[in-house]
Amino acid sequence: MKSLLIVVLVIVVLFVLIAALVLPRQRRRSAERSRLETERKQAEAREHLSNARESATRADMERATAQEQVARAERERAEAELQAREREREARERLAVADEHTAESEKLRARAVELDPTLSDDGQPQETYNGVNNGVNNAATDGVTQSGQPQETYNAAPAADAAPTTQPTYDAEARPEATHRA
Repeated sequence: MKSLLIVVLVIVVLFVLIAALVLPRQRRRSAERSRLETERKQAEAREHLSNARESATRADMERATAQEQVARAERERAEAELQAREREREARERLAVADEHTAESEKLRARAVELDPTLSDDGQPQETYNGVNNGVNNAATDGVTQSGQPQETYNAAPAADAAPTTQPTYDAEARPEATHRA
């Protein structure tokens, strides 16, 4: 039994010696792995930090560009609104002038009718039907308008001694209403 005890004791001493030699190596390896892992994490952290700075710089540049575009759009909109207001003001002024001219025209037309109720808008005596022209008969302009175009006449019936003419004649009932001014 002594020998068994010696063998067990030798095996235990060998395990202790092996453990004393192997454990520090494992600790060193573990510490080395830990140090390498820490360095790798630090390098990765530095890379992320660098990427974050670059991203922040890009974001700042994009933000500045976007703000500049917004400001430009607001300026352009303000200028367009200002131009539109100016065009509207000018148009309103032209409308006011046109209204003044219309009112003056109406006053003059009313005054002309007061002075001579037989005149039409073109300054010529008004046409009547059945061959009567309000007693005015000008042979030089008979059958011709003020612009020199042939004038259509509306007779109830052509005169028996009338010479053939190129001017159309219409019955009083069948005359085209679109060519007559009231």
